[in-house]
Amino acid sequence: MKKILMILILLPIVAVAEDKVISELIKENDVLQKKIELNNQMINLREKSVTSINDIKPMIKKNNSEIFFGFENVNLTENSNEIAPTIGYAKKFENKMILGASYGRLQSDNFPGVGIQTITNIYQIYTSYNYSTSWNFDVRPILGYVEYHVNSPDAGNTDSISQSNYEIDEINKINDRSRIFAGVSIVKDINTNWDISFRADISKSASMFLSYKL
Repeated sequence: MKKILMILILLPIVAVAEDKVISELIKENDVLQKKIELNNQMINLREKSVTSINDIKPMIKKNNSEIFFGFENVNLTENSNEIAPTIGYAKKFENKMILGASYGRLQSDNFPGVGIQTITNIYQIYTSYNYSTSWNFDVRPILGYVEYHVNSPDAGNTDSISQSNYEIDEINKINDRSRIFAGVSIVKDINTNWDISFRADISKSASMFLSYKL
C-alpha cells in the first residue's frame, strides 16, 4: 500500500519535471535555430559583398589612354632650333600597342627675314609599342607621320628679288619636311596618374612631355 502511495505522489512530480525538461529543450532548440538562421544571414551578406567587389573590379581605372603636353625642339633649318608647345592624346591597347596624335604651334619672329612673323603648325600621328624594362621605365619605338603647315604672309614681299626668293625658299623647306619619321621614347612613371617622357627621332627633333593617364 505504501508503495502505491509513493508512486501516486511521485507521478505528478515526475510529470512536472518532465514538462520542465521538455520546455528547456524546446527553448534551447529555438535558440539554436536562431543562431543557425543568423549564421546563414552572415554567410549571405559575405557572398553579396564578394559579388559587389567583383562587380566593381571592371570599373577600376586601367589607364588605357592619356593626354600629354610639353615642348618639342624643332629644327626648322640647319642653323635654327625652335621650341614648339605641343599637346596630344594617346590610346593604349591590351596588346601594348599605342596610337597617338599631337598638335604643336611655333611662332617665329624675324624669320625668314627681319620683321617677318611666321607661324608653323605641326601635326603628328604615330604608333608605338610599349616595352617595360627592369629599370622602372618603359621604352617605346615610334613610327609616325608629321605634317608642317607654315603661315608667313609677309615672306617674299621685299624689293629685293634675291631676298624674296630666299624667304620663299626657306618657307618651302619647312613645308617639305612633312614626312614619315621614326624614333624612340623613354617613359618614366611619376605616380599612378602622371608620367614623363623624352623622345627623339631621326629628323633631329627632340621633345619632353608630361602625361596624365585617363
